[in-house]
Amino acid sequence: MGHSKSLIEKVIVESTALEIVVEYVYLGHTVQLGKSNFEKEVNRRILLGWAAFGKLRDIFSSKIPQCLKTRACEQCELLVTTYGSETWSLTVGLIRRLKVTQRAMEKAMLGVSLRDQIRNVQIRRTTVTDVAQRASSCSGNWQGT
Repeated sequence: MGHSKSLIEKVIVESTALEIVVEYVYLGHTVQLGKSNFEKEVNRRILLGWAAFGKLRDIFSSKIPQCLKTRACEQCELLVTTYGSETWSLTVGLIRRLKVTQRAMEKAMLGVSLRDQIRNVQIRRTTVTDVAQRASSCSGNWQGT
């Protein structure tokens, strides 16, 4: 196999060569050089969403009304998970991952396990804004100026 030639030339600023990277996090969003694949960013956002959810676990397991739990979920986990989604090009697979993650969080918030065999339609009674719908609506508003 031949060696592939790098299309990126070194950038030198005041006699210092800048490091060339394939990806980096800028303003809380993973930026990948030359790629419009958002799978890595969605995966990162899902992990951050779970971290936010975990910090609220005491609230979700408490006896406060479900409407307050839903509000806490929307104000924390949902915003963390969908941050930057206005720049994403969502595929069916990525939308599915977002939905599966949200359903798992809703089940945890309701104290429901997989063994309970409760359908997602019943789980949606939390009325948390659908994560995929929010991400899709945000990306539809992106004008790319």
